[in-house]
Amino acid sequence: MANRAEPETVTVSGADTAGTPPMRFGGLSTAQLWRLLLAISFGTAVASFMYEIAWLRMLSLVLGSATHSFELMLSAFILGLALGSFWVRARADRWSDPLRALGAVQLIMGFAALATLPLYLASFGWMADLIGTFARTDAGYTGFTLARYVICLVVMVPSTFCAGITLPLITRTLLVGGVGERAIGSVYGVNTFVGVGLAGVVLMPLVGMRAVLVSAAALDMILGVAVLALAVGKRPAVRRLAAGAAAAVVVVSVVVASRLEFDSLLLTSGVFRHGGTPSGSEMVFYRDGRTATV
Repeated sequence: MANRAEPETVTVSGADTAGTPPMRFGGLSTAQLWRLLLAISFGTAVASFMYEIAWLRMLSLVLGSATHSFELMLSAFILGLALGSFWVRARADRWSDPLRALGAVQLIMGFAALATLPLYLASFGWMADLIGTFARTDAGYTGFTLARYVICLVVMVPSTFCAGITLPLITRTLLVGGVGERAIGSVYGVNTFVGVGLAGVVLMPLVGMRAVLVSAAALDMILGVAVLALAVGKRPAVRRLAAGAAAAVVVVSVVVASRLEFDSLLLTSGVFRHGGTPSGSEMVFYRDGRTATV
């Protein structure tokens, strides 16, 4: 957890042995930076697992729950992480304030997750068009599969790209902040600790798919607000102003996303089989369970 033993060393790399002092961010000491970023790593891990569970369940209603569909969804999720990590690898060292950059990335990640909700609803129509476009042949199935993969990319990549940036940025900040190389193992260990059980076993049957995704986005944005408030400087007035403005944007975004209508008839239309949505039907029962939507 984030509150375990504090680092005892202030060495970062070979450059520090030559006398380079650790960097300070927002007036935080090395120990405070250590606790903060481990907490951020844990929180963003929980949010990322919640994204993954929610997207897999949501997209299975568009693409079907076959093995090939799951492969497409998982591949898109991992590709977004890889692209984000690849993008930040040559840029993290150029940023003069990686803590502020981390806060911005957390905010963008949450916004991107919320912004893809309308695209997800539109994907039911896209899927119907794909079924009507591609012939039932070997070549048609190849094109159909690639087109379905594009749907997964549109929904998942904006947020997972940001998620791929966070851990390299956290470890880099801790290294230059004086924690030492133990930061790498600690950050990645905390990041993989919890998430799947909370999202799939507890929250999914309790609040449903949309609320799981919105909750994850809100968590990421709250973490971003907290980091930015600490990164802007030591003056309390400036921190309060920054936190208040960012928090207001978070609240507005979550409220708007929560009011987006998820038509249960559309969600359960089986568009991946029938190529269309039912008309004149009546929904008798609907629930998002732990393993399926009934």
